[in-house]
Amino acid sequence: MKFELDLMDAKREAHEKGLEEGLKEGQAVANNKAIKEFVINFKELGLDNQNIKQRLMKSFNLTAEQAAQAAQSK
Repeated sequence: MKFELDLMDAKREAHEKGLEEGLKEGQAVANNKAIKEFVINFKELGLDNQNIKQRLMKSFNLTAEQAAQAAQSK
């Protein structure tokens, strides 16, 4: 009986971990899409990459390197 309970606990924990990882992955995909749209919109408004980079760092809490990479893409 204890073995069965342990198996049930392990299965529940694995399920919860899988849900948590899936949620994180989904949030990352949504965040990447938002960043791309952000860059596209500001480039269409005529902002330079340095200004876009600063806004990305502030709005999305990115590092300078992450923001520079995002600002270069379109």
